[in-house]
Amino acid sequence: MAPHVVGLLGHTGRTGSVALKVINQGHISGKLVLVILHRPGSDLSTVPVGIETREVDLSKPDQGQIKAAVEGLNVLISLVAWQGQGDQIHLFKPLAEVPGFVTYFNPVIGHPLWTSDQSSEDERVAAFVRSVQTNQDRAREANIGFTSLQTGVFTDFFFDIKYLGSDIDANTVMLPTGAESKQMPFVSTDCLGQAIGELATRPPESIKDKLFHTYDYNPTGDEIVQTFAMLHGGKSPKIVEYTHEAYEMDVSSPPPSLKVGSGVYKHTWGSGEWNWEGERLGPREKNFEELAKFYWSKR
Repeated sequence: MAPHVVGLLGHTGRTGSVALKVINQGHISGKLVLVILHRPGSDLSTVPVGIETREVDLSKPDQGQIKAAVEGLNVLISLVAWQGQGDQIHLFKPLAEVPGFVTYFNPVIGHPLWTSDQSSEDERVAAFVRSVQTNQDRAREANIGFTSLQTGVFTDFFFDIKYLGSDIDANTVMLPTGAESKQMPFVSTDCLGQAIGELATRPPESIKDKLFHTYDYNPTGDEIVQTFAMLHGGKSPKIVEYTHEAYEMDVSSPPPSLKVGSGVYKHTWGSGEWNWEGERLGPREKNFEELAKFYWSKR
């Protein structure tokens, strides 16, 4: 049987650059054929020799040009940044017309997670969910498969942009009520890239319309507090309570604001209800203290 053909869109990004290396190993071993789809002017210097590249401009929806770019694909993995998610809508009609195309894989749909009570009872969160599920819905309307990968919070988000309100430099930890003993899942770029690469090597039909999830760090609130204290020479961090009022402000932000996702993650952390779905990929939990030391060393 001939190897399946995997298209990768977004090979230069934080996750895409890691996924490219992993998927290329599958290409080298003959498990798949990799094709890079890229925007006009993209940096192709990291694309390994021998990998086919195809230019596609989704900001100017020329259906003929897009159809030529996706011809022969069995799987399309889209790792474009949030800013480019809206343009993905132009892919689905051409993909539906490609003989043998099986599934569109857009991992960004997998996060943030939300608890069942939020998604069913809070219209603000439901609106956010709908906003990030747009491409999933469009794929289904076009009658093509969709593959989803749920994740924890990006480690870069937690440490670099203080996505959950904690600040390693200021020795401040934001905790929702109940989070002291509850685990908060984080995913590193390497873990996410490896998971995407693993799915790319599988037979396309085996991942069609399936949910997967991955994370590689899962500390409790207390473990985060203890780690920050250790890094600051034993000085206990300042604990900032994530209040209901703060949650209301976060989820009232217009979607798809990062604040809504942050609020949902913090609420879920306090509840301990993660509702992971499907098969878990990647390594079991790694040491959060070692991760924190890495970001501490970057200061």
